[in-house]
Parts: sequence; C-alpha cells; structure tokens
Amino acid sequence: MLEDGSPSLGTSLDPSAALLRDFYLLQASGEMLSIWMMKNVEMVF
Repeated sequence: MLEDGSPSLGTSLDPSAALLRDFYLLQASGEMLSIWMMKNVEMVF
C-alpha cells in the first residue's frame, strides 16, 4: 500500500476508506453487470 501516493483521502482514514471505495466500486460493477444481464434477457425473450 502506497500511503504517500493516496491523492485525496489522506492516510488518517486507515484502510477503511480504501475498503469503502472498493465496496462502492464493486457495487457499481455489479449494477452494470445486472443491467447487462437484463438487456441480454430482453434480447433472448
């Protein structure tokens, strides 16, 4: 982990900030995946 390279959050938030960011990124990619799945399902049926 590069603590000097953290641009905006700062190092005082510990890993919890990075964990939150990863969680939100994962949630966003999950939403994209579900939208893509729904579109494919509409195409199939």
